[in-house]
Amino acid sequence: ENSPTVSTQPTISNTPSQSLFVPYWSLDGEPIAADAYDKLYYFGITPGGDSRVAQEAGFQKLDTFASSISQGKQTYLVLRMTDSETNSTILETSEQWPQLARETIDIVKKYNFSGLALDLESSNILDSGMIDKINRFVELFSSELKKENILFSFILYGDVFYRKRPFDVSHISSLTDELLVMAYDFHKSYGEPGPNFPLDGRASYGYDLKKMTEDFLKIVPSEKLTVIYGMYGYDWSVDEKKRPIKPARALTLSELRKNFIEKCEWKDCIVKRDDTSAEMEVNYVESVKSGDEYVMNLHIVWFEDEESVRRKTEYLNSKGIGSIAYWAYGYF
Repeated sequence: ENSPTVSTQPTISNTPSQSLFVPYWSLDGEPIAADAYDKLYYFGITPGGDSRVAQEAGFQKLDTFASSISQGKQTYLVLRMTDSETNSTILETSEQWPQLARETIDIVKKYNFSGLALDLESSNILDSGMIDKINRFVELFSSELKKENILFSFILYGDVFYRKRPFDVSHISSLTDELLVMAYDFHKSYGEPGPNFPLDGRASYGYDLKKMTEDFLKIVPSEKLTVIYGMYGYDWSVDEKKRPIKPARALTLSELRKNFIEKCEWKDCIVKRDDTSAEMEVNYVESVKSGDEYVMNLHIVWFEDEESVRRKTEYLNSKGIGSIAYWAYGYF
């Protein structure tokens, strides 16, 4: 009479742990259909320059997030520190760090989050003063969270080694339970067109996911790593030498699917998978009216999709990394 419940998730022993980032702006009060995911990361709250948790949109949507998820789902709160200038101010004033840690922990406990993920971004290139401040900041959070038995994750750029960013990965790893690696945005909206984060192809691009994996595994145990995929892409307008004319436009995977995969309305539209990077590339021509005549604008689009994720994850699994995450809910 009590027939066993049928699980819809495939029970493949090497199926990685899958997590999902939920940005505050994607919440509309509807329940989040997240049964396929082991963990949800709520993105999140942010401190102001005074090192107090700011009462902005991410803070105001905490109740909406809490009421949109099913009971018993493991959730993490992300402390969004994505503005380099504000971060410099906060990192200068170490006497205010305990208060920020306290306020953050109070929110983690109030909303029953299992852990805190710190997304501290800095555009400084390797700078020993900055490395030291970041280390001390992470040390303080680590010790305060340990006292409360709250799990601690840290979010890092995928190109942290390649672009020599000011993070002591080894030290941060020793202070945290998980390192989440943003394997996206390798090619920037304001730079040359190219894949979101190529699987292979360091000869052309200078770096790739395979080298990134190698770099991290020299320092961090594989079971501590989670690789985050960005489910979006960029559309660059380029000149005849394929150099960008202006910053690229970001498009979510669902928008890209509608614009290019299901039907491409544009002239000379070529949609293909690039086997080296594993990602999708689109080239098309847009005719734009300029005065009395039409000008032909060439566009190049690169994006991550389910198939590129599958190929990259297969590679990660082969190296012992069994945890992946997606940026972001509402994008795909």
